[in-house]
Amino acid sequence: MKQDIRGEICTQMEPIHNVSAYLTQNAEVLSEKLVTEIIKRFGFEIPKQEYKAAVLMYVEFMRLLGTMIARSDERIHEGLVEWSKGNGEQAASKGRRISDFVIRYPDTRLVFTDRINKICKELELTADEIISIVKKVNFMLDISINETVFAFERHSEEQLRETQSQINELSAAIVPIQDSIAILPLTAV
Repeated sequence: MKQDIRGEICTQMEPIHNVSAYLTQNAEVLSEKLVTEIIKRFGFEIPKQEYKAAVLMYVEFMRLLGTMIARSDERIHEGLVEWSKGNGEQAASKGRRISDFVIRYPDTRLVFTDRINKICKELELTADEIISIVKKVNFMLDISINETVFAFERHSEEQLRETQSQINELSAAIVPIQDSIAILPLTAV
């Protein structure tokens, strides 16, 4: 009989569900390990507050991942789309560049794949089962980067339109023609 990482007996029919449950139940611990590994891989330090925010972000991602890999279909999980949109909008609001995200995805993907592979091996999944899970992880990361970029662009464009509108309002010339009377040119936007 197989045993999982926690020493519990697994059934042959549910190995992928065991990984799913493991990811969901251990999202906090796994997220801390992932963030630490990602930071180490990039070779930089981040403030504690950013570290905690990154861990919280990955906790939600790990739970979404756990839910998605247990599914037999490959439909996009709405929670993943919303999670990714939130990341993109937040980055745009903080004035970050989209390249800050995109450049980190290859290494992040490797860290995720290595961690998932390790979990799968410890749970004694077959090569086909591991490949199936890694494909879903990669699919989710691809969807995530796309939605993050789209949301970043939309939010940035919105901010730009608002700023341009404010500039237009502030730059309108007021021409006095008499006491208490002035003209204001109208501009079409």
